[in-house]
Amino acid sequence: MKLTDEQAAEAPAIVKRWLQGKCREITQYKNSDARAYKTAKQSTLVKQQFTRWRKKELAHGLDQMMSKTGQQSHPTPGPSNTSAPAKKRGRSPNNPGAPVVSGGGSMNVD
Repeated sequence: MKLTDEQAAEAPAIVKRWLQGKCREITQYKNSDARAYKTAKQSTLVKQQFTRWRKKELAHGLDQMMSKTGQQSHPTPGPSNTSAPAKKRGRSPNNPGAPVVSGGGSMNVD
């Protein structure tokens, strides 16, 4: 299976998250016996499986409900789905090389 560049770029973060989870798990269960660990791990796995199943069932139910009304439950990507008017892009008066977006609103990212 070939990976796209985007998927390959996500790999270090996925590995790091997995490793942090394992370290947290080892720290949490380091003083407990094997039976308590297996019981807790099995309980966690069952809860995760139920959560995945429930999410899939809810999505399936939503799709069925929306198909009865003739609507799509997931919007298709594209400019036709945007309800906001397009903003005009120009150049900043202070820095002619920097783009600026007109139409109000802040560009600050917190």
